[in-house]
Amino acid sequence: MQKTLIKEVFREIKGSLNRFFAILVIVTLGVAFYVGFNSIGPDLSASVASYFSKSRFMDLQILSPVGFNQDDLKAIRTVPGVKNAQPVFMMDAMQTYGKQTNVAHLISIPNGNGSNEAINSLTLVKGRFPKNSHEVVVDQQKNGSNPKIGDLVTLSSGSAANLSDSLHDTKLKVVGTVDSPAYLTRDRGTSTIGNGKVSGLIFMPQQNFKQSDYTAILVTAADTNGLEVFNDTYSNKVSAVRDDLNHVADSRTKTRYNDLVSKNNKRIAQQQNEYNKKKKQADQSFADAQQKIDDSQNKLKAAQDHLKAMESQTNQQFSEAQTKLDTAAKQLANSTAEYNQKSASFQQSAAAAQNQFATTEKQINALSSKISSLQNQLNGLETELSVGQTSGSLTPAQMGSLNAQIQKIKSTLVTLTQQRATAQANLSAQQKKLAATQTQLNSSKQRLADSAAQLNSQKDSFAAAQKKAKLQITQGQQEIDRQKSFVDQARQNLKKQKTESNKKLSKAEQQIHDAKQKVNQIVKPNWKILSRDDNTGYSSFQSTVDRSNGMSSILPVIFFAIAALVCLTTMTRMVQEQRTQIGTLKALGYSNGAIAFKYLFYSASASLIGSIIGMVLGFILLPSVLFKAYMILYSMPAMSVGFHPGIAATALVISLALITAATLFTCISELRSVPSALMRPEPPKSGKRILLERIHFLWNHLSFSKKVTARNLFRYKKRFWMTVLGVACCCAMLVTGLGLKDSISTQVSQREFGEIMKYDMSVQLKNNVTAGQTDTITHLLRNTSGVSSFMKNTNKNITVKSGSKSEQVNRMVPQQPNQFSNYFKLRQAPSRFAKTGAPISLSNDGVVVTQQLAQLLNIKTGDTLAIEDDATHSYHFRVEGIAENYLLNYVFMTPTLYSKAYGSQVAVNQILTNLNTKVSHNSISSSLTKVDGVANVSFLSDSEQTFQDTVKSLNDVVWVIILSAILLEFVVLYTLTTINIGERFREIATIKVLGFYDREVSAYVTRESYLLTLIGIVLGLIGGLFLHAKILSGIEVDGVMFVKSILPQSFIVSALLTFIFTWVVNLMTMRPLRKIDMVEALKGNE
Repeated sequence: MQKTLIKEVFREIKGSLNRFFAILVIVTLGVAFYVGFNSIGPDLSASVASYFSKSRFMDLQILSPVGFNQDDLKAIRTVPGVKNAQPVFMMDAMQTYGKQTNVAHLISIPNGNGSNEAINSLTLVKGRFPKNSHEVVVDQQKNGSNPKIGDLVTLSSGSAANLSDSLHDTKLKVVGTVDSPAYLTRDRGTSTIGNGKVSGLIFMPQQNFKQSDYTAILVTAADTNGLEVFNDTYSNKVSAVRDDLNHVADSRTKTRYNDLVSKNNKRIAQQQNEYNKKKKQADQSFADAQQKIDDSQNKLKAAQDHLKAMESQTNQQFSEAQTKLDTAAKQLANSTAEYNQKSASFQQSAAAAQNQFATTEKQINALSSKISSLQNQLNGLETELSVGQTSGSLTPAQMGSLNAQIQKIKSTLVTLTQQRATAQANLSAQQKKLAATQTQLNSSKQRLADSAAQLNSQKDSFAAAQKKAKLQITQGQQEIDRQKSFVDQARQNLKKQKTESNKKLSKAEQQIHDAKQKVNQIVKPNWKILSRDDNTGYSSFQSTVDRSNGMSSILPVIFFAIAALVCLTTMTRMVQEQRTQIGTLKALGYSNGAIAFKYLFYSASASLIGSIIGMVLGFILLPSVLFKAYMILYSMPAMSVGFHPGIAATALVISLALITAATLFTCISELRSVPSALMRPEPPKSGKRILLERIHFLWNHLSFSKKVTARNLFRYKKRFWMTVLGVACCCAMLVTGLGLKDSISTQVSQREFGEIMKYDMSVQLKNNVTAGQTDTITHLLRNTSGVSSFMKNTNKNITVKSGSKSEQVNRMVPQQPNQFSNYFKLRQAPSRFAKTGAPISLSNDGVVVTQQLAQLLNIKTGDTLAIEDDATHSYHFRVEGIAENYLLNYVFMTPTLYSKAYGSQVAVNQILTNLNTKVSHNSISSSLTKVDGVANVSFLSDSEQTFQDTVKSLNDVVWVIILSAILLEFVVLYTLTTINIGERFREIATIKVLGFYDREVSAYVTRESYLLTLIGIVLGLIGGLFLHAKILSGIEVDGVMFVKSILPQSFIVSALLTFIFTWVVNLMTMRPLRKIDMVEALKGNE
């Protein structure tokens, strides 16, 4: 009989594949999610454990402010439990390759990184390891911020220091890219040079470093290989080694302290000797210089006296010469006066003579005229006489008269000629006399001119001699003045040199004094022993594992619950359909157990097959998808997907237990009936009036089909609740998925980086920054065009306590509390349905804490918390407000409250800055990091991008939830809709016989689905709020808090998607409705 039943089961499976696959798919989804979300954590842990084991990732890292020497290394290696200890050199430098320059973190690797003993062994991604000191490997960066293989990299210190003092080779060639277990995340940390942000890692052979003291020592503990990395067993073993190292640290730090004091005292003694030597040399040099100045001063005095004597002698000689010149000039003036007098007299005589000469000349001219006229008359008379004698025309009387006239004229001519000669002779004599006088005067004038020229020559000679003498005296004085200026300059230089020398000597003396004080203030250099938990990548990866484990305890419950509901509904329908067959089997003598076995085997086989498929998907596909999402954040080899028997067994037991329990619950009620009752058709349920029928004005206006729909909704209560709960769960998952996306990526980023944190840039100052350096930094910020405002602030990590609970948080003390809202907006946490909370102002009466810190310490406004700055001092403050914040935990207080509590002024170590939108981050950070006192510069936009990258993996998980919800809703709705159609097969055939069209028949059935979907959507939207809050509380970790509200559009999208899925399912069920055979359906059940 058993064989017959098994055959019957297989026939049943073959004949009802839709029902079988519905159970199979729903179980597959439930098991896949349970296995997938529960195995991702162990798979991640196993993968990183394997990676750490292969790369021999350090268990502990030891740091010291003074470094480590070989004795420290030997002491560490002798500690029980220490398997290996490896020294490391580390430093930051500016790397230049191509046209790019950024900050790189330099790390030494043992010569031959592939050694089996190398700690933090690098995983070669591409290329090869270095073979000499001028070859390096770099970490692989997905953003391309590191040099490529074959690039030449030039390193510089990024400060005034010379990098060649620390490295042998500063020009290096990249020969490979690697992954380091110490840097799982993409964040490479901050730096005090460049723009303050490390862009990449450079690993180089240890031989390239020149330092004698190591920067850090990496330690691996014995008997930890193969242990799970995130459990207490591993932590306890490492903690034991850490405690032993602390004992060694006490001894070694004491020795190092003594060595430091001795070394510094020796250096101070050398500096003191050097100081004394330089002071003695300076004193002697100044004394010699002063002697030279004094000698020069004496020579100048003698030269000045000699110049004065020479000037006096020259002045006397010039005075005597001037007297002689004055006498000669006087004589010349007298002679000139006498000459002028004689000349004037001569001029008068000459004028009179000239008048006489004119008169005489006139007489002579008149005589000459007369003589000429008489001569003409004579010539005429003689001609007439001659002609007359010749011609004989004249009478003797006439001739006698003519001769008498001729004789008379001749006599007159003689007289006149004598008179003229006498006049001419007198005139000539007078003229000669005048000329002789003139010649005498001219001679006197020449003599005077010669005397004047001689006098002028003597004057010129005198002037030239005087000028030459004055020039010589002036030049002598100038030379004396020049020599005097030289002496004065030498005296000033000596004074300046003395001042500078005294300043340098005072500075050196002060340095010696400061060095002595520093030696007196030297404290024992404590070792800082860091575990893997202090590594950013390790702790971030652990948080990722914790978040994935938080998801695993919530979602599978929903899938298994829905699977149980679907199975219960499906098997109930199956058993009800086969009442007659069950009665027949009972009548044939089959036991209740044998009959129940058929249905249990049916459901269990679907559950088993679904579990197997779900395990395959859960162990392989889902973790692989999630791992790819996580690899956006981490650098490590591919995940090793494993089979976890415990998880598999639990999933199998849960799925089989739920399905078989639902099946058994369904069978029990029918198996209790007798065969005769089972072989008769089950009587239809009696109809009941529903509440809507009592509202007559509504009921009377409904059509027949709508009245049938209303009655059917409440007639089949099991189907009602199954459909409503199935749709509600699917809608709730959609709300949860979209809400998680809102809470994690959209709202946290928008609120934290857009509404709460208002500043753009943070300038972190060094611990030993001076007031002058701070003023220089603020002056630079004030005069930088891209800076709109800034405020001094104090940000320090502290421990806060309340009762037995304690947390590590950041304490912020803004110097201008009334301006703090421009940089960090304090407001109360909003409620689930409120957009923003009321603003909070800082008070001098108490502190303001962030929301998650208040939850962790279980404190509220008005409570008191204790702040510990060190192990010995604790200060108590009243909580005045609880502020909204999502990343990190803070305690805010005013400078007045700080001073009142601590009795001192708070030291500024941070400057919060607001920038203009167009300012270049690289340029402003580069200029700031060059200033003394600046530790690093960070930008809020970089923090936001880092956060977005961090939560990107959770967004992918969210999409997995959304897609699974979609698939789950299809399965649930399709299963329940097909069951609904099967249960109402005869009813639908009846209305088709009555003449209903296909569209009306479809609406007759689907109208119920739509109404039930609407009810399920309402419940699902409400349930989604609680599921969303539950999952958020499960994935939150310390320091990260998600927004507990969901955006309105997510509710709308969830409702629309749920309704669309219902519409699609109804479209898929229209074909079976059209194919209903009315004749077969209306045949009797018997």
